[in-house]
Amino acid sequence: MQTTNSQTKTRTHYPAINAGLTPEARIKLAQIVGDPKTDPPIPGIFPVGKTTLYNLIRRGQFPAPIKPFPGCRASYWIYGDVLAAIKRLEAGNAGASYATPLMRKRAAGGDK
Repeated sequence: MQTTNSQTKTRTHYPAINAGLTPEARIKLAQIVGDPKTDPPIPGIFPVGKTTLYNLIRRGQFPAPIKPFPGCRASYWIYGDVLAAIKRLEAGNAGASYATPLMRKRAAGGDK
């Protein structure tokens, strides 16, 4: 039996966010939401799914991506804008209740 020295393919990945970035730095989607499939995995600064992120953009709660030039498929975000949006979302959810409907019903005395 012959052994092969084939290399495993890894996905193109972007470096993880480091503390040395300026607020004007450009970051990619994988750096925002993270990408566990890369080698090594990229931890996200806002670990939500891509669909959730684009829903937040559609509702105006997160900055829209910037295209380098018209017709380009690539997109990026400004690091400072992303951090500001995350802080706004965290401040808006400070008093959020994460109780399930059954827990709310029991607290109201409806079901014991």
